[in-house]
Amino acid sequence: MLPTIFITFPNSFSVRNVVFTGALELLADRYDGRIVLFVAGERTRQLLTDLPGNVIVESLPPFPGRTLTKLLQASLAARFYRLQNAPALSTRLKHQRATLPVHHLAKTMLTWPFPRNKRIFKFLRALDRRSGRVSATVREHFRTHQPCLVVATDPNTEAEYEFLRHAQRTGIATAGFVRSWDVPSTKGWFPVIPDDVIVWNDWVSSQVMTMHQVPAERMHVVGVPQFDVYAKPAVPGRIDTLFGSFGFNTDLPVVLYAGSPPRITLEEPQIVVHLANALEGKAQILVRIHPQDDPERWSKVDLPNVSLQVPGQALTGILGGRLMAEGELEGLRDTLAGATVVISAWSTMMLDASAMGTPAIAVNFDCEPKPPHLSIRRFTESDHTKKVIESGAVAVAESLDELVNLVKADLAEPDARKVEMKQLVETMCGPVDGLASERLAEVIFRLAEKRAPAASS
Repeated sequence: MLPTIFITFPNSFSVRNVVFTGALELLADRYDGRIVLFVAGERTRQLLTDLPGNVIVESLPPFPGRTLTKLLQASLAARFYRLQNAPALSTRLKHQRATLPVHHLAKTMLTWPFPRNKRIFKFLRALDRRSGRVSATVREHFRTHQPCLVVATDPNTEAEYEFLRHAQRTGIATAGFVRSWDVPSTKGWFPVIPDDVIVWNDWVSSQVMTMHQVPAERMHVVGVPQFDVYAKPAVPGRIDTLFGSFGFNTDLPVVLYAGSPPRITLEEPQIVVHLANALEGKAQILVRIHPQDDPERWSKVDLPNVSLQVPGQALTGILGGRLMAEGELEGLRDTLAGATVVISAWSTMMLDASAMGTPAIAVNFDCEPKPPHLSIRRFTESDHTKKVIESGAVAVAESLDELVNLVKADLAEPDARKVEMKQLVETMCGPVDGLASERLAEVIFRLAEKRAPAASS
């Protein structure tokens, strides 16, 4: 039996981060064994073509609902968030209560009695380790392939629970790749704590160690695989062609508005209209739709100096909405390189822009008054957002008028925060040297090699 690695992909972001960054190919080239990918969504699996010969693609079984394990996981997650002292997680609960009252009530009921009791939490954790359900389908995959390592590419979701739980019960090594910088401070729960955890930076590593008591020797910092492309210079001719496809005037600067999912704020089209009117004749605005957004939300934004960029392939049956497949990371790099300013509502695009040396502005206001737990300002309570604010690398707009003024200032002096941007990238992304995918592949390879003899015996 060939030594085998399982890698699970519950969403399109994880597929992008591992497959379309080249990390999978690097791992497959070096690993003298088989790699089985478990991918959610039929359309996603269809897009995974031209894979290395030792890579197999299987369907990721959905985590079964309406089971005692599902209820136990829901109770544990709810208790975990109540045990944390982070203001951002408290605000998250208030937001959930306002937007999903029935869901919030059910979660609240699952935490009684004594929702912040650590002993009850530890007891339920132990109960889950012993009795958490694993489907016959997942057990059969383990019997068929006999993996020596299971890698979860989004271990903060329950979608990979069965693979991690069964692996740990049967003595198989597990690893989790925390896919973003904001995960610990906004959704820090691990349904199953992996043996080893792979992260972007030392700051995320310290948060995971504190929240889940993962030993330092089990933490692996690799950087941001999808940022590897930023280490390669954009081709000027490609940028001209890209912006020309939107009908832009090459004599005017381009302001990139990086959209958010509707759950973040519904007011972005209104913001863009105001901005476009204020910058008419001075700049053009390219709105890049978020993968989890519906382009129809922007249909009423019909102005001569505004164009929409809809990245990726539309998907169904998988979290993430759209998949940025082969070549699209280069397209994002060219977009960032060609833009003079990037605007977002506290999204990761602030880091993308900083890594490319393009000044970023954060939207930190509501067009209409809102209670604190529904306001865009609620995101400033998150630890990762505080790091951005403290860095001084990103300008923060507190009103529509201030946003316009900040854009004009960055258009006039785009290098004003260059030093702060570089420091932010070093802290939150690690080295953007084009080698993060290689480091990710190397960590997975080493973890698998440690267990391969046991798997083949």
